[in-house]
Amino acid sequence: MGKDWIDWQVDPPPDLAIEIDVITYTAAEDYVPYGVPEVWLFKKSGLKIYHLQGNSYQQQSMSRYFPTVDLPALLDQVL
Repeated sequence: MGKDWIDWQVDPPPDLAIEIDVITYTAAEDYVPYGVPEVWLFKKSGLKIYHLQGNSYQQQSMSRYFPTVDLPALLDQVL
């Protein structure tokens, strides 16, 4: 069963964070302290995928967890 809250002192980071942001601005860098390996940020401009490399995130064209799926193109078709 899932958890209501992540205890960052005890629990490992999730493999993937997905954030749909329609009002505020969130940067992938906000996830650096938590060590989340992959972050997806969906905003008005579309989906952006970031991979953690060292102490910063680099934008990527595809997900490491779904390498055969063109996620931005898929979202464009759906939306």
